[in-house]
Amino acid sequence: RSCTTMMHQVCHTAIQKVLLSVGDVLFREGKSPSVPQMYFVCSAGGELRYFRNADSRNRPNLSQRMQKMALAEFSVMTRGHWACEATLWTQWVHRGSLAATKDSVLLALDAGKFTKIAAASGRTCTFIYCEAFVRLLNDMDSDELSDLC
Repeated sequence: RSCTTMMHQVCHTAIQKVLLSVGDVLFREGKSPSVPQMYFVCSAGGELRYFRNADSRNRPNLSQRMQKMALAEFSVMTRGHWACEATLWTQWVHRGSLAATKDSVLLALDAGKFTKIAAASGRTCTFIYCEAFVRLLNDMDSDELSDLC
C-alpha cells in the first residue's frame, strides 16, 4: 500500500508536462540544472538529440573547430527513453546537451519533490536502488558519465 501511495504522490505533485518544438534546447553541457529534473519522452512522434563532446586533448594537431566536429557524439531519444536520472540521486552537472529534432512531449520529474516523497515513504527498496545507482556512477571514468545512463 505504501508504494501505491508514494507513486500517487509522485504522479500528482512531482511531475509536469514539457512541450518542446523543433530546435528547443532542454539543457546544455556543463550546466547545473537550476531545478533538477529527470525527463521521459512520451510522444510517439517526438525525437530529441543528445550531444556530447568527447575529450579533445588527445588530438592537439586538429584545429579547435575540427576537434569539436570530429569528437561530437550524439544519441537519438524517442518515446520510452529517459534522461537525467542522476539528478534524483546526486548533485548533477549535465554531461551533454539535449535538443528537440521533432516536436516532443516529455514528462519532467522534479528531483527535489521526488526525494521528499521517497524519504517520507520510508521504502527500503528506494534507498537500495539509490545506493546501487550512485555506486555505478562512482565506478565510471569521468568521460563515461552521461545524462542518458
